[in-house]
Amino acid sequence: MKNLLCILIILIFGHSAYGSDKTIILAKGVNFHIEVESINKSEFQNSALSVLDDILLIDNKPVFGSFLRIPSEKVKSAYISINNKIINLDVSYMYDPNLFMLDEKSFKVLTKGDLYVIDARFSDGAGTYVAQWIINGNSSTRMLISESENIVIGLMYGDVEKKEK
Repeated sequence: MKNLLCILIILIFGHSAYGSDKTIILAKGVNFHIEVESINKSEFQNSALSVLDDILLIDNKPVFGSFLRIPSEKVKSAYISINNKIINLDVSYMYDPNLFMLDEKSFKVLTKGDLYVIDARFSDGAGTYVAQWIINGNSSTRMLISESENIVIGLMYGDVEKKEK
């Protein structure tokens, strides 16, 4: 029932009804912050649209999160805060993250000393994708962004499958 209500609200008001930013506590002293901005779809009327391996390309640049349609929101920025130290994350090509559904279950965090590996799943329903960042000290590198179902399942649920066998 809760999911049905969520879907109805999204359909009526759109994702932006939930604000344009969100902070999620990932672990003690570790927070993920994301900010999105609405897209004026008329911006794309003169753009070259194409598809490559089920990924929408706008002017030959990939669009993750929209599943072959013009996105309604773009990820403007994201950062990880580790003990109040902010490390910016690469969010290029990331769209429609659905802030309403984004929560701590959308993330996996591995740590070893000052090294952090952050796995995140974003989804507007049909356009699910994952991103992985490595944070080392004051810098970050996005190691992966993918809509591949096998990669989404392997990255976010791989440990669950191993434990069940």
